[in-house]
Amino acid sequence: MKNDKPFSAADIAMLHSCHPDLQKIFNTANKYVAVNIIEGVRTYDRQRYLVSIGRSKTLKSKHLARLITVNGVGVEYSFAIDAAMEPINWDDREGFTNFAYFVIGIATMLYDMGEIDHLLRWGGDWNSNFKTKDHKFYDGPHFELCKPRGK
Repeated sequence: MKNDKPFSAADIAMLHSCHPDLQKIFNTANKYVAVNIIEGVRTYDRQRYLVSIGRSKTLKSKHLARLITVNGVGVEYSFAIDAAMEPINWDDREGFTNFAYFVIGIATMLYDMGEIDHLLRWGGDWNSNFKTKDHKFYDGPHFELCKPRGK
């Protein structure tokens, strides 16, 4: 399976607002399936709005920019991304699940190879137990970095 559709300029801009591990994971995924980057970094005002309408549960979202050091330089990145396989069907929960476990497999492989420093958690299986119906809050397109190497 090979995807011949490159990321759009908007996808690239949103992906570049994310931590390099997320960039590596989703660039790799996009080699095999067409990925749509929905959102990377968020402003605090947008996060507060999403909480107010029930689309997010915390004001401490990993979508908010966090400062990290890259090659001795401080850079702000989101530690979360919203993404889906194209074409997006918001009613296809099974499709989100299949895509999510595909992406988690890529992340796990890259982590095991030492190419990234974080594992990935998905918003449809917050506790990573491969059960998608044991959570009160479902966020199908949400992925976030967790468990940094060595911690």
